[in-house]
Amino acid sequence: MTNLADNSSVAFVSTIRPVAFVLLLALASIGMTSQVTQGQTFQVLYNFTGAADGGGPNGVAIDRDGNLYGTTLLPGNCVFNGVCGGVFKLSRRGSGWILSSLYHFRGGDDGSWPNAGVTIGPDGTLYGTTTSGGGGPCTYGGIPGCGTVYHAQPPANVCQAVSCPWAETVLHAFQGTGDVDNPYNDVTLDAAGNVYGAVTYGGLFPEGGGVYSLTRSQGGWSYSLLDEFPGSPNGGESFAPLQLRVLALACACRRDRRLDTLAVMMPLSATPL
Repeated sequence: MTNLADNSSVAFVSTIRPVAFVLLLALASIGMTSQVTQGQTFQVLYNFTGAADGGGPNGVAIDRDGNLYGTTLLPGNCVFNGVCGGVFKLSRRGSGWILSSLYHFRGGDDGSWPNAGVTIGPDGTLYGTTTSGGGGPCTYGGIPGCGTVYHAQPPANVCQAVSCPWAETVLHAFQGTGDVDNPYNDVTLDAAGNVYGAVTYGGLFPEGGGVYSLTRSQGGWSYSLLDEFPGSPNGGESFAPLQLRVLALACACRRDRRLDTLAVMMPLSATPL
């Protein structure tokens, strides 16, 4: 827990009880319906084809200019079963939207099968996770590798092409044994640009998971496993991203097969809310 105490200004909270949360959202939507103006419309911005543009998109992030960024589960430019996925950008062009494929995962050390979206850093670069790839002893869904945390950024030189591939760097490749593995979760950045996240599997128990940090250190990144979820009855299998709070209180949604629980991690110097 001392690793988290070193970042006592950082705090995280995640959603709890996903089933109930969906119900609450549905009820909230019903209650809000009467307040929505009649001018609201629904528009499809882009239809994925499952070809070079990918398919099976995850949630999107929006930058300051209104551009959308996200990931797709397939197909990418893959060396294993054609399942690698990619990172895309949707930008306005006149009255429509243009999709640019920023990066295609190759399924090796660079990662594979991103089930999480991306988080936009203060400099406009992207951070995310892949569920598989990256090496390690794991195999998940028939795809080798324990998953990665990655950073994607535009080319260093000005690109004049319509679609300019971005560069991808793996910040951490999960190792399973002695670590956690196969994340489904988005990452969270603090004001200093450090990366935090929860992982769905691995740790003390195969279906436990845990919480980790990646902090900037001497031009690189230092990985710390902050907590390992012990599984039932104290929770495991976190699918929720961490959310930044003002005080040093870290929570992650632990999920096991019997019930959903809220896990609270308190740094040594923290004051409860």
